[in-house]
Amino acid sequence: MGLKIFIRHVPDGVDDAALEKIFEGYGVILSIHLRSVKAPHKPLVRHGFIVRSSSVMKTQ
Repeated sequence: MGLKIFIRHVPDGVDDAALEKIFEGYGVILSIHLRSVKAPHKPLVRHGFIVRSSSVMKTQ
């Protein structure tokens, strides 16, 4: 059993329920993480990433 990581853009102000909806269809999620990145002269960008078992098939 391996792990897979999926990364998606997350808009500002997203609550936990909406965050789970962003990753809906990716199977059993082992963990969800949020990271914000600020590049010089660029707007703040937030990304959410999930970790799940690679043995679980994507349903979408």
